[in-house]
Amino acid sequence: MMYPVPGGGLQQNGRQIQALVVGSERQLQRVLGQVIAQVPDVQVAGRPVSLESGVGEVSRLAPDVILMEVSLPGHREIQWARELRQLPHSPPLIAICTEVGDQCLSLCVLIGAAACLASDTPPEFVISTIRRVMAGETPIQYTVAMRPGMASFLLERLKELPALPVVMPSPCPLTKRHLEILTRIAEGGSNRDIASQ
Repeated sequence: MMYPVPGGGLQQNGRQIQALVVGSERQLQRVLGQVIAQVPDVQVAGRPVSLESGVGEVSRLAPDVILMEVSLPGHREIQWARELRQLPHSPPLIAICTEVGDQCLSLCVLIGAAACLASDTPPEFVISTIRRVMAGETPIQYTVAMRPGMASFLLERLKELPALPVVMPSPCPLTKRHLEILTRIAEGGSNRDIASQ
């Protein structure tokens, strides 16, 4: 599926970008809805969803992108993002923060946000960010790179996370006979010759 370039336009399949607003701040939900309503290629997918309602609405509505209100300390947001990543269709997140400081930015990185915007971001930049994320970009990388102390802050936060389990390679599912057959095929053997052995 092709998404619009940052300049705008409908997706290749002719659909509008479906953006789901997640959060509890009614004023923010209203403003985001008004911003999205100004452009023809993006529309709000259903009614805004709260973090408490879980990710069930995401499955039902199948949005292309999620605009999620983020606030510190972020425990609910982290849990919600983990549940979201378990869905077969896990759309990209754009985090909306009251203020984009180092702590909020690190939270956005931890939840896997593709972008992080302040709640007072100008409307045209919100729409541009939606389009950029749908085009496969991750604008958050530029935000993080512009913050001098961000790398050390993130490393400290990552130390707090539990270690990931080591994944051992699975044994080869092919039998000895399968391997012999594949070797004979690679050597140029015919089906008749291989079957007779």
